[in-house]
Amino acid sequence: MKVIEKIKDYRNLRAEIDRLKIELEELQDASLKAVQYREKLSPTNKITSAVEEQVIKTEKKISEIKCTIRCKERELRKIDNALTVLDEREVDVLKLKYIEGKSWETVCYKLDRSYSRAKQIERKALEKIGHLI
Repeated sequence: MKVIEKIKDYRNLRAEIDRLKIELEELQDASLKAVQYREKLSPTNKITSAVEEQVIKTEKKISEIKCTIRCKERELRKIDNALTVLDEREVDVLKLKYIEGKSWETVCYKLDRSYSRAKQIERKALEKIGHLI
């Protein structure tokens, strides 16, 4: 089911966004360091094409990473938004089972519900948020 897979991916999305932000910082820092060095200019004050190409590649990579971060953050916001329409029990079932990856036995124990009741809560929650994610 598409909704369940997206909820399961919640933690990975957060970790991936953090990794991309670190990569972005590294690229930006490297770009700043490269700019601080004085390049030898030709008599016409033209920067060598290798340097120019590297700057263009770096800027393109920075732009791609920023776009990827925005897309992944939107996915997280969709999940967070969907969870706001659920009651506390429904959120707890989905978070425990799919975000934290707990077994149904653990979910039932923590929520003090039977397996059939926990599954019923899960089904109701998924029906509520299916169109939001």
